[in-house]
Amino acid sequence: MSKQAALRALAINPDLPEAHVSLADVLFFNEWKWAEADREYKRALQLKPTYEEGHHSYSHYLTLAGRHGEAIEESQLLLRLDPLSSHMNAHLGAAYLRAGRFDDAVTQLKKTIALDPNYMRAYLFLGVVYESQKLYPEAIAALKKAVSLAGETLEGQAKLARVLIESDDKKEGLLMLKHLEIEAQRRFVSPVELASIYTALGDHEKALTLLENALQQHNVRLLFIHQGHEFDPLRNAPRFLRILQAVGAPGAL
Repeated sequence: MSKQAALRALAINPDLPEAHVSLADVLFFNEWKWAEADREYKRALQLKPTYEEGHHSYSHYLTLAGRHGEAIEESQLLLRLDPLSSHMNAHLGAAYLRAGRFDDAVTQLKKTIALDPNYMRAYLFLGVVYESQKLYPEAIAALKKAVSLAGETLEGQAKLARVLIESDDKKEGLLMLKHLEIEAQRRFVSPVELASIYTALGDHEKALTLLENALQQHNVRLLFIHQGHEFDPLRNAPRFLRILQAVGAPGAL
């Protein structure tokens, strides 16, 4: 639902939880209006406490707002509502990852893989957990499995290229980077993912330029750059700080 459609629906009936969540999603993911989005999510869940889609969207918001305890509670609630869902199982693992609870993340993501051995995102998140722990052989194995399951999706390839470079296998990582840049000429490749690879390479100028391009595009992946380790070398760069200020994540500065 577009923002205009959500506003029209709420003008007719201000107690529609679905319209409040649709409006919140636009405010958060598209407009980066954090406080306004928070109010809309809360109102939706006040109106319909069992609204699964509302809890799912709000859990993303809470994670990126740095409210990890609440995000994990929301993710656990979602899993209770649908305990056999591969997506919800992996979603909880990702919430643990973002909270820095790496052991819990590994346990949850391995549980997800046992439930569904072909669920790509479980391997993707598991690879990032291992990367965060500097367990590079394990990270590479998990991300290669994610890439093998991903089809045409390039997100896993970008993460694998970064980890290969971090693990000192620059030759293979650079080959993957070249492939991604060729692909970017014919289809969308997130400049944020490319920037993370250049950060790993130590080319901070290129990384910052890509992030500034992402800001011009209002790329949704910028919502993630204040968390995790990928951009740690850029944290004190004035250009990076200006990007964080534009995104406006609570507590990012």
